[in-house]
Amino acid sequence: MHEEIAVLHVDDEPAFIDLVETFLERHVTSVSITSVVTVDAALEALESDGFDCIVSDYDMPSMNGLELLEAVRQDDPDLPFILFTGKGSEEIASEAISAGVTDYVQKGGADQYAVLANRIENATMQYRNSRELEIKTRAIDDAPIGVAMSEVTDGDLVLTDANRALCAISGKQRAELVGDSPWFLDDEGGEGVGQRVTQAVEARESLTIEHRRCDPADHPVWHRTTLAPVTATGGEADRYISFHEDITQRKDRERRLERHRDLLERTQRIAAVGGWELDLETDELQWTEEVHRIFEVGSEYEPTLEAAVERYHPEDRPRVRAAVKRAIETGESFDEEWRVQTATGADKWVRSRGERETRDGIDCLRGTVQDISERVGRQSHTRAQATAIEASTDGVALLDSDRRVRYANESFVHRFGYDELEAIDGVSWHELFEGGAQLAKTVFDTVRESGNWSGETRGVRADGRTVDLEVSVTGVENGTTACVVRDISDQKHRAETVESLHRVATALQSEGSVEAVCERTVEAAAELLDFDACTIVIQEGEWLVPYATSEGTPPNGSRRMRIDQGLAGDTFQRGEPSIIGNVDQDDRSDPADETYQSGISVPLGDHGVFQATETGPNGFDQTDLELAELLLTHAATAIDRLEYEQTLEAQNERLQEFSSVVSHDIRNPLNVASGHLDLAATSPTDAGDYLEVASEALERIETLIDDLLVLARDGKDIDEVEAVDLEELVTECWANVETGDAAVEFMGPPGATVLVDRTRAAQLFENLFRNAIEHGMNGGAVADADLTVGVEPIHGGFAVEDDGRGIPPEHRDRVFSSGFTTADSGTGVGLSIVEQVAQAHGWDVRLAESDAGGVRFEFTGVESVTGSAGESSQ
Repeated sequence: MHEEIAVLHVDDEPAFIDLVETFLERHVTSVSITSVVTVDAALEALESDGFDCIVSDYDMPSMNGLELLEAVRQDDPDLPFILFTGKGSEEIASEAISAGVTDYVQKGGADQYAVLANRIENATMQYRNSRELEIKTRAIDDAPIGVAMSEVTDGDLVLTDANRALCAISGKQRAELVGDSPWFLDDEGGEGVGQRVTQAVEARESLTIEHRRCDPADHPVWHRTTLAPVTATGGEADRYISFHEDITQRKDRERRLERHRDLLERTQRIAAVGGWELDLETDELQWTEEVHRIFEVGSEYEPTLEAAVERYHPEDRPRVRAAVKRAIETGESFDEEWRVQTATGADKWVRSRGERETRDGIDCLRGTVQDISERVGRQSHTRAQATAIEASTDGVALLDSDRRVRYANESFVHRFGYDELEAIDGVSWHELFEGGAQLAKTVFDTVRESGNWSGETRGVRADGRTVDLEVSVTGVENGTTACVVRDISDQKHRAETVESLHRVATALQSEGSVEAVCERTVEAAAELLDFDACTIVIQEGEWLVPYATSEGTPPNGSRRMRIDQGLAGDTFQRGEPSIIGNVDQDDRSDPADETYQSGISVPLGDHGVFQATETGPNGFDQTDLELAELLLTHAATAIDRLEYEQTLEAQNERLQEFSSVVSHDIRNPLNVASGHLDLAATSPTDAGDYLEVASEALERIETLIDDLLVLARDGKDIDEVEAVDLEELVTECWANVETGDAAVEFMGPPGATVLVDRTRAAQLFENLFRNAIEHGMNGGAVADADLTVGVEPIHGGFAVEDDGRGIPPEHRDRVFSSGFTTADSGTGVGLSIVEQVAQAHGWDVRLAESDAGGVRFEFTGVESVTGSAGESSQ
């Protein structure tokens, strides 16, 4: 024997142990001896090491050899156990054999050691053979396929043994199978199988066949059977071994594999993935059908490596060649995305993979090509979306399943007052929004139920301040949620400001004067719009006059300006608002204070202009302008109301005056005319005299009606003013009045020019001239030639006087009342028209006595261009 024998030697005599080891090593070809002096040590050694044989003394202190044998047999009934004892008696030998000892050798001379060595080798060989046979038998019986032994009986094969797997396959017990044919499993095509078996047995050859049958449930079952002859000692095959395997699953797998192959081909077409292989010895390149389709070449096309590379975009070819070269030379695999130009000229993106490998003895480069044009397009779209998200002014963040920030764009980070993403990464929802856990429960319960939640809440910045936010939360996947926030602080502040401005509108409507409206407007601008310095100028003739300024306005921060001067004049004339970021860069700006650097200018309807200023550049934005326009719209409405009420009041006054004149002044001449017509009808002799009086009365009525129409029609409104030469106007108006031999004298320097509504000014002078003619004749005692009317430019305006009889002091406070006259032929309306025209121009009129004792009318507040009147008006 050449395989080493592991022997456990047990003896309580150390000297004898050494002697046994020496002799055994001489007589046993290959032996390993483990010697122990106690039974306990022997049992411990058996637990850890594997031994082929135990040699034990009989008589030992704690336990004798047979007791040790009994302990060993509990674990291994077949392990060789040789009792090597110095006590030789038939009684001990009989007891040892009865106990199951393998052999019994009595200690003695040198020859006994040779006997012991022989007994060890024989026992070990038998033990090993028995174990090997047992293992083989167990292996056959435990084999996962059916195994049967058969022998030829009367020319037929008959089963002599079968393992458990065959019993399971057949559904029969071993006893039922013995004596049966090994083809009992075949129930389809049996005759063909039997014929092939007979031929194999006659030729003493092996045979492998696959056949099908149905199980008891009528399910098709496939079997694979292999029959092989077992050669006997004489060289004749008298026995056969057969292997029976249920290959139903394999057949199913093959069918599935076939379907998978078909599915793979279809999938390649759908997924646009093809395979390729380059033989590194022959340089032969092979493509699958899908690669041909990707490159849009026919299946007959035979590619080469260089031709394949040429299919790629010119800019990508160097990278393609480099990747293939590295893979061939160093074995480095590649996975790249490149552009290709197909045979039809189409441009595509492909993902190309490759790696070097050896398979079936062939050294090759294998890989795949996938059309990813659509995916690249989607990625480009996704990248564009990501860029848009990063650039968005709305804050966008992704929250993990624990509701903590894992991604946020720049707007989101800054919205909550953090410096960078790392600072906000991992921050909980509870820390970012007021309401904490309660709000979070409401929000995320809603997201779980409906997929999203939106609403308004307050965010908590890193420094503890809060900000009004519009928040939208949407479920994404795997517990992740997207959170979008929009700062609505300005929006809410604007809404609150607009609401406050509407309340101001109500207050403005209750004010009783333009000055009060302007004062309340600048107060609102300062308090609600945070405008530090603001003012309102109102048109008065050709000027824009300050009516109200805020407390923050410098002492010289507002001034009177012409309606065509500076930014205020431009705003007033165009009726359009302006934002001035830097007054030094605006040609229209003419600031009243040198500290003003920026401002806004808003028309106040057609009444004037509102302006607000800042001492720094770019102090106002579009929102400031829009809110200011809203405020000024309310103010303009209030002033419109006041002017309407004033107009209505004046109209009522004129109506009352008209009614008074009609009811009194017209009725008198009407009665005169009616009475004299009756007299003319009853007294034909004196009819001419009566009709003349009636005619004069009717003429008076006509004159009175004309004056009343002027008074009622024109009122206190004027059209555009213009520069008019005062002397020319006087001469023109004098020519339009029947003045007889009376004279007019202009008592001023040539070229005196006033700014007036020419038509209304003519009404004023013509009525003054008529009044002088009608009332200045001193009852007819003075001839017309003795009456002179003078027009004189004075400080701040002009005066009109005559040298007639004048107006008695007791009547001077009534001369401008409609219907009052001291002349028999007067209408009493002319001076009312004079007062009305003066008021329409914004002038003041005063009644005085001329140096000659006649009447003198002085008009002040007159705007002029040249002459003493113009100089005094500034």
